[in-house]
Amino acid sequence: LANLRLQQQARELTELSHNDALTGLRNRRYFETTLAAEYQRGSRHQYPLSLLIVDIDFFKRVNDAHGHLVGDLCLRHVALEIRGQFLRSQDTVARLGGEEFVIVLPGLDRVEGARLANNLLNHIRSRPFVHDGICEALTVSIGGACTTALPRGNPAELLNQADQALYQAKRGGRNQVVWSAY
Repeated sequence: LANLRLQQQARELTELSHNDALTGLRNRRYFETTLAAEYQRGSRHQYPLSLLIVDIDFFKRVNDAHGHLVGDLCLRHVALEIRGQFLRSQDTVARLGGEEFVIVLPGLDRVEGARLANNLLNHIRSRPFVHDGICEALTVSIGGACTTALPRGNPAELLNQADQALYQAKRGGRNQVVWSAY
């Protein structure tokens, strides 16, 4: 009985170590492990892997105007909205840090990944953050990358390509999806 209790506690600790305490999403450590595993799996089975990085536009304004506690509630709001859009069991939604989130989409090519990214962009835009008399319209910028020629690259390169696409979306005016040519 004591051994079973210890095993259960170990499973619970492992689960806690994979989650972001603020948003309840998976954390960066879990994301990095999952991305590497999905990259290897995609390479073995020759299926595409799409990756999205999502950044809340002008999030600093929310913190500056309403304080960090409200900012935290806003982050939770966006996290729930993102999680609600990616319901396949193989999809991984994680918080990278700050106001950045990442989504791993195994088996989805660029066309499907871009469709889901645009759906997310429109969904977030249509769901303002509302709390205690505060109503903040939110937008996000999304960078996407997909690889189908998995053996030629690596997970870090896929992440870098999605990150570069995100910065293009930011420089291009925000509130948009930019897809990497990777």
